[in-house]
Amino acid sequence: MSPAPAPRRARSPFGLRLLCCLLAAGLAAGCDDLAPTDTPDGTLTDVVASSADHNQLEAALQATSLGATLRGEGPYTLFAPTDVAFEYLGELELLTFLDPANREALTKVLRHHIVPGRLSLDALEDGQVLETLDGPVTIRREGPIVFFGEARVSGEPLEGTNGVAFPISLVLRDNLDTATRLRLAGSLRRFTEWAARTGALETLGGAEPYTVFAPYDVAFNHLGRPELDLFEASANSDVLQRLIGLHIAPGRVVLADLPPGEDVATLGGAPLAVTATDGAFLLDGHRVLSGPIETANGLLYVVDDLFLHDLTLDQRLRIDPALTTFAQEVRARPALSALLNEEGPFTVFAFSDDAWNGLGSHVQDALQQPENAALFDRVLRVHVVPGRYEAADLTDGLVLESLEGTPLPVVRGAGSLFVGGRLVGATDTPAANGVLHVMDAVIPPAVDLLDAATLTGRTTFAEAARRAGLEGLLRGPGPHTVFAFTEEVFDRSPSLLSSPQLGAILRYHITEEVVVPLEHGDVFASLEGTNRTIAFDPVETIYRLDGRAGIGVLTTATNGFLYPVDSLAVPPPLVGGGVTR
Repeated sequence: MSPAPAPRRARSPFGLRLLCCLLAAGLAAGCDDLAPTDTPDGTLTDVVASSADHNQLEAALQATSLGATLRGEGPYTLFAPTDVAFEYLGELELLTFLDPANREALTKVLRHHIVPGRLSLDALEDGQVLETLDGPVTIRREGPIVFFGEARVSGEPLEGTNGVAFPISLVLRDNLDTATRLRLAGSLRRFTEWAARTGALETLGGAEPYTVFAPYDVAFNHLGRPELDLFEASANSDVLQRLIGLHIAPGRVVLADLPPGEDVATLGGAPLAVTATDGAFLLDGHRVLSGPIETANGLLYVVDDLFLHDLTLDQRLRIDPALTTFAQEVRARPALSALLNEEGPFTVFAFSDDAWNGLGSHVQDALQQPENAALFDRVLRVHVVPGRYEAADLTDGLVLESLEGTPLPVVRGAGSLFVGGRLVGATDTPAANGVLHVMDAVIPPAVDLLDAATLTGRTTFAEAARRAGLEGLLRGPGPHTVFAFTEEVFDRSPSLLSSPQLGAILRYHITEEVVVPLEHGDVFASLEGTNRTIAFDPVETIYRLDGRAGIGVLTTATNGFLYPVDSLAVPPPLVGGGVTR
């Protein structure tokens, strides 16, 4: 006589939620014939439905055709995950399983718990391999305790007319491939989405074995919205491709089996250093939180952060929202961009967007002009130094040789760090081929007088010098001292640039003499041929040119010296020529 099933039990709130989700998704349509009848026939389907500990399993069976299978003739042995086993997955992953798009995966998982034939626990042997409806599972015995794979048999057998069910403590998913495991994992959604964008997810669903080190979703929150947007920008698809590749290793990598000191090779091209500390593993300093998790075609570990520091310097620049201008200008120069993707090492002192804005629109616009392309290249290259110099290596008095050729002295004082005369802000962002620091101001390269006028904001003066045919002079060996008009002077004298007197007026403000330092009463001869006088104004405490034009702060160039002046003067022979002062 067949054993009668246990009385129908009350459903747990979680089981009810799952069944509601099934009904809402349309998965339970047509499943009424699978539910227990008022007079159950005692099959495994009915046994599960009558168990107080298997609400979730009942819901999962109803979402697939396996409820009908377990009503069949059999016999079958069902290793039945309990409600606790399902809840161990987390509600998010359970709901993902119940998504109609994942019905195939749910079916595979359930089939992996069903073995043809009626088995007895006492007859199961350590190391015995059972062939389920979807892949093998190995039995492990520890005395009287039996494990079905990693799941412990955790309760009394439930006898049915067509087989037996053994409650177990875990839901086994090792028959799913790595791609499917990632898609179903509720806490790995961002990594899975990015892996799909790069085509890596398709690779992880193939026959070749891979090991994945997947950061959980909270790790992506460390980046912030701007960084996430930069990673997902089409212009940075190569950065995303490399990042995902850095989290995937070919083959099955069991960290515990690696020889001491051996790194993990990755598809991204950079190896991951392995460190064992207090029984835990670190990969390039990031903690491994789980694993190895077996999949049908590889292994899966969960890690607590992304391996960002294995990106190249060029790539690190492009995903930093504070360095967008520097990154864009580097990217616009293929030779420099390629260099910062090479092995190096290099140290980059990248000026921030705030530092770039601090130059002012006149300088920004001038640097974008074709005639200043070489100057802009030099400005970028002066921020790159061969070799790796972390903040601790930047000692007071050290002189760095920039890629551009300008020496960059290091000065430390009052807790601040200066390189090339400019303040360093954030320090020590690691990269695969060097280290990145952020500058609070743009470092000027050593330039001639014409370029010095441009970089110090006297951009219209530089344009005027070109128009007047003085470019060769201001780029020549010198030395010369130049009194360059500010932008406000040109604003007050709009006709100056087109004036036939332009050349004479500019030469009136240039001398072959070295007028450094300024001293009251000094007289020098201008290139125009007229003497000029330096006078100190004790009221305004500034020096003036011929007692009129205020003289600003000195800039030293490679071929002379440049002072800004706040008004122009016309050579005496040209007075009355129509130029506004």
